[in-house]
Amino acid sequence: MREYDIAVLGAGPGGYVAAIWGARLGASVALIEKDLIGGTCLNRGCIPTKVMTEAAEALKVLERAREFGIITSNAEVNWGRLASRRDEVVSKLRRGLETILKARKIDLIFGIGSLRPGGGISVERGDGSRTEVKAKKIVIATGSIPTGLPGIDVDEDRVMTSDGALKLTSPPRSLLVIGGGVIGCELGWALRKLGSKEVTIVEALQRILPNEDPDVSRVVASSLEREGVRIMTGRKVEGIEKGKGDLVAFLSSGERIEVEKVLVAVGRSPSLEGIDTKGLGLRMEGGWIWTNDMMETNVPGLYAIGDVTGGPLLAHAASAQGMVAAENALGGRRTFKRALVPSCIYTYPEVGRIGMTEEEARRKAGRVKVGRFPMSANSMALIKGETEGFVKMIADERTGEILGVHMVGPNATELISELSLALGMEAVAEDISRTIHPHPTISEAIMEAAHDLLGMAVHMP
Repeated sequence: MREYDIAVLGAGPGGYVAAIWGARLGASVALIEKDLIGGTCLNRGCIPTKVMTEAAEALKVLERAREFGIITSNAEVNWGRLASRRDEVVSKLRRGLETILKARKIDLIFGIGSLRPGGGISVERGDGSRTEVKAKKIVIATGSIPTGLPGIDVDEDRVMTSDGALKLTSPPRSLLVIGGGVIGCELGWALRKLGSKEVTIVEALQRILPNEDPDVSRVVASSLEREGVRIMTGRKVEGIEKGKGDLVAFLSSGERIEVEKVLVAVGRSPSLEGIDTKGLGLRMEGGWIWTNDMMETNVPGLYAIGDVTGGPLLAHAASAQGMVAAENALGGRRTFKRALVPSCIYTYPEVGRIGMTEEEARRKAGRVKVGRFPMSANSMALIKGETEGFVKMIADERTGEILGVHMVGPNATELISELSLALGMEAVAEDISRTIHPHPTISEAIMEAAHDLLGMAVHMP
């Protein structure tokens, strides 16, 4: 039996990157996947979701074309074409990954892998046969699965998780979204724009996007409501009655909502199939696999990356962790810095964030300074007709070190990378304020927020 330098269990954005990175560093690598290359992100998550939100945004732009002097006939959504494009994008990206894996001479093994105490992975193939994989180091990258709710039966047809929602070939006439987090807000906004007549988001906490800065939550909530999305916070869905007609959802407030379909979007749980955590002696935290910042578990030679570690539950975080794990499996000493992971929300307007919220910064640093700049005062935002939103920059009052940045507005998901670099280099607000940003661009709002933080705002009264 061949012994690999590294075996990776799971071929999502963490696993396949770990495999490719290890191979590029000269290691022999086996990559084990039970389903499709690309994992949840490519096949049932990030990519198909963004095809939907991009289509919704394109429709939004067409609706506003008259503002630019462009007269168009009424735009319609061809759901057959939209569903086909969603599948085409996913397939093309997956084929590209398969080509890269083959070019890097990574042995791709399809089947359900089980970690064996004492080392090695037993893989059960689709035909029932088994093969054994031996490796010096093993990386667990099995990802996560949608979390269910007690008493609510998910059938992925009438009551869906995001998996079912991303297989829709027509918009539900009416939709109840349980959970006002990122997934709920993105899909709720997209489906409302793409044809659903009624969309209601129910969130148990007091505001949607509860992990974001409150200023961000307010802007997104206001925008969703203007698009016709009903938001109900401070309530729980306690049960769903399935009859021949519409579903009936019962809320903790005593209210009832009748809808065609329900989307359960209350978070995700670790995918631990084939991993005997107790038998392996794995340390767990809150149900997730514990790792240090080198992505090592407490079991020598065993690494874990991505969603299965509990966070951040983001594809780009998993990929970064994959590189760290692969390097360290080959003798490196690289670390992963969770605080430097940006996050993006593809609503309308978009949201980009990195670092702490204002509340978190005050708890940690004590005294902070906050700079703000509204998109309504930005030239390019005005040109685009997208003036909703802001840039909010938070810094340590004593040192000037930037602790967090929150952006709401056009291109926020792209522009947040500038702040990833800034925080990674421990930049101070003055560094950003003195960086020349081209005009007219949305990026100028970042510089202007830094100016405001320093008490030197130029384009605000």
